[in-house]
Amino acid sequence: MKRKWIAGILIVAGLAIMSVPLYWRIAGNYRNQQMVKEIEQIIEQETENEEEEDHGQTAPEAAISEEDVAALSKEEVIGLIEI
Repeated sequence: MKRKWIAGILIVAGLAIMSVPLYWRIAGNYRNQQMVKEIEQIIEQETENEEEEDHGQTAPEAAISEEDVAALSKEEVIGLIEI
């Protein structure tokens, strides 16, 4: 009778030990999903704030000199680097 109790206790302890990693994985996945949702909300808020600040204005285009346009129009030139 004593052996059955000891075996039962060891089986229950083994199952408890085996279930801990499963619990950590499930809890970790839940926390990860919450963090992803929070990050998505923050990104949405930031994009909305940027759109409000822009008021529909477009970024100004960079001025290119006539010499640069002439150099770029040649087929041999890929780009210009100014220092």
